Amino acid sequence: MSNVEKVCDKNFDSLIERFEKKVYGSAKGDLRLELIKKDYEDFLPDVLKNSGQHILDAGAGFGQISHELSKYNHKIILCDVSKKMLKKSADIIGSSSDNSNIEYIHSAFQDLPSSYYNQFDLVISHAVLEWLAEPKKSLQKLLKFIKPGGYLSLMFYNKNSLIYYNSIRGNLKKILKKDFEGYPNSLTPLHPLIPKDVEQWLNDVELKIINKTGIRCFYDYIHWEVQKQRPYEDILKLEKTYNRTEPFASMGRYIHLICKST
Repeated sequence: MSNVEKVCDKNFDSLIERFEKKVYGSAKGDLRLELIKKDYEDFLPDVLKNSGQHILDAGAGFGQISHELSKYNHKIILCDVSKKMLKKSADIIGSSSDNSNIEYIHSAFQDLPSSYYNQFDLVISHAVLEWLAEPKKSLQKLLKFIKPGGYLSLMFYNKNSLIYYNSIRGNLKKILKKDFEGYPNSLTPLHPLIPKDVEQWLNDVELKIINKTGIRCFYDYIHWEVQKQRPYEDILKLEKTYNRTEPFASMGRYIHLICKST
């Protein structure tokens, strides 16, 4: 996750400990990683099998996906505006890969030079757009880094899921007021996105969506007492069974799109 100073309202440097505990120190973080890894296995096999791919992790955050990909000897650039996030990603990747193949850049991806255009076989952007004041414009910049025939792994926070979540929690006034922006120091994104809008942005630039997966289509709606009673493996199996099938895919807390550039 990234926070771009020019267009984002808060910096995750001050929230990194809370982020680590609330997101990746929990079952929901484990589910998120497992489901994304499953998408990569099913729809990006060439990236996993063919070493030496050039990958950009834009707004890398903790870099868990880059950590997995680094095992395949790819050349990976991780960029993030948060120094603390980059330090954490470096700690996670550590000595498990060839460090000569890993580069960390303290920068917003919007500020990367034009020499990076059309250079990457895979561009990753996970839980970034929803924190930006200009997500569509930022996405347009992001797409410039993909090689012809390359891939985009885009995950974003689903506004429709947030509406439904608040309804079953009884927060009706919040829904009727359309008050969905996160509060200061909240881990709820500032600008949740509507999936159809994002899909249209991609269609407008003729980027082919080859898969859509809902990330946590069920878990976030299950009462916390029930969450504790059910085995993690059963919930993971439930998610994998339905998360690419509508209407459940569109109910995910996050939407993960794998796209291919023409």
